[in-house]
Amino acid sequence: MSWEGTAHMEREQYQQVAIVAGALAVIVALMSGRLPRWLRIVLVLSLGILGAGAGLFGYRYFTQPTTLTIATGSLDGDVPRIMSAIAARMASTNAPVRLKVVELNGTSSMLLRCLMRAWNR
Repeated sequence: MSWEGTAHMEREQYQQVAIVAGALAVIVALMSGRLPRWLRIVLVLSLGILGAGAGLFGYRYFTQPTTLTIATGSLDGDVPRIMSAIAARMASTNAPVRLKVVELNGTSSMLLRCLMRAWNR
């Protein structure tokens, strides 16, 4: 590793230590009551809003359904119609997994076979 890379890494580590030290100083000052009352109220409210936002983000992220893409032949056949019916049923019942049916024509089907062969090697 070059000297510049080492210096850059040390600078990032110093920045991280400074951020943690600043956060600890604010927490200690908040706990000891040495901050003005208005500043303590603002800090507590902002931490509450930040916690509520993180909770809302986590809830939305974990309840979002997963989409599974299924490649089928032309849309004229029976299999794509059955898969589309299953996908519609899963969407209407709010299942945690959703299906996306994709039509493969001749060129994309050949490309998919080549990719599958390469993947299985």
